[in-house]
Amino acid sequence: MLDHYYMILGIKPGAGKKAIQKAFHRLAKEFHPDVNPAPDAGERFKQINEAYQILVALAGEGTDSQRFAKAEAIPGFLAAYLRGYELYQRGMYGLAVVEFDQAVLLNLDYATAYEYRGRCFHKLGELRRALADLDRAVALDQRDAFALRERAEIRQALRDYEGTLADTTAALKIYPRMDSAYNLRGNAYSELKDHRRAIEEYTTAIGIRPRHGPYYCNRGLAYSALRQYENSIADYTRAIGLDAEYVDAYLNRANDYGFTRQYDRALADLNAALSLVQQEHRLINSRGQVFLRAGRYDEAFDDFRQALVLCPDYAPAYLNRGVVWLLRQEYDLALADFEQGDRLFQGRQYRIARNVPGATISLVRALAHLGKGEEARAHQIWLRELLPLGAGYRDAEWVIGEHQVLPPLRGLLEALLESLPDRPTGWQGPVAPSRGKT
Repeated sequence: MLDHYYMILGIKPGAGKKAIQKAFHRLAKEFHPDVNPAPDAGERFKQINEAYQILVALAGEGTDSQRFAKAEAIPGFLAAYLRGYELYQRGMYGLAVVEFDQAVLLNLDYATAYEYRGRCFHKLGELRRALADLDRAVALDQRDAFALRERAEIRQALRDYEGTLADTTAALKIYPRMDSAYNLRGNAYSELKDHRRAIEEYTTAIGIRPRHGPYYCNRGLAYSALRQYENSIADYTRAIGLDAEYVDAYLNRANDYGFTRQYDRALADLNAALSLVQQEHRLINSRGQVFLRAGRYDEAFDDFRQALVLCPDYAPAYLNRGVVWLLRQEYDLALADFEQGDRLFQGRQYRIARNVPGATISLVRALAHLGKGEEARAHQIWLRELLPLGAGYRDAEWVIGEHQVLPPLRGLLEALLESLPDRPTGWQGPVAPSRGKT
């Protein structure tokens, strides 16, 4: 009979559709892989989902014996969905899409099939198709917190951060202890530069799931954005304590050790990360940045060159190598690297926060032109590219005031500021901002 499926959901045989749905939602909140990190949670949820899909599809179809007889020939849309879900669980997303296609073709209002087809498209990188399916799933079942959370993740990938906030907030109204939704909401606030609110969201996620390293790492990034390095380093250390092979945590902690001039610790972290993932261009580039800040320019140059050998389109390495050329007074070579890096960033202004804090591509280009004696060109970049962005004095003063800029570049930067014809009235030179006021 169907007793096995009733037993999985923990309800009496012959229970009605509402009881089946209530039991499923209760168990999903406990065993869904989005909220339960246990190794067996995925398999347990698979059983719960299968029982739910079969029982809810057959609810109200005559006696229990008649329902069992019908279950021997599961409706076509349900059979297709179950095949698709099995393939999804095995990571065979393209084949799963074929089965979900069949399920929605046979039942145009089958919300769960749209949701999981959308999840497959997300895994395959087809974000627009994923979003369309999740839109349909949510329209059919506005109480599905997991579909809302999945759509929020897709919107985040599409840089729709307001949409991410709306979906995570809706999901949390349905399921207030969904830690992954708090994490996603924190990510959205971080992207919107509201780092304090992001920290609050990550802290809530950590409170629900305290042994999940990525939440500490994300909160550490928010602390770092506020230049609260003691807190950020503590969070990265906690993440590494939970996972000794967490490469991004080593990388992020190394960056903040660099900001606080703890160069030996930064290099130790980067070498530890490189022992886990050899020949990784991001890590080699970051190690070069530490060498650069420590004044070990030749070692920095070698690392930037190696990073570009491994990944010829890695824009940060061009920018960093350009800084070394600038230090060597090879201004044409510096400009060539800055321009290549800028092209790879598609012309967007980018803060070189890992070697010349607060500086933009435009600012270091202006310094290179000034070094060549092209003062007019340096002023032109300042007026046309920096000031319209709201950058300029504010960024330059921060660079000098924080005393983190490399000494040779500091001299060029001070010379640029002194040469500008449009200095604010009463400007007396750079003043270091208080680190506590961010």
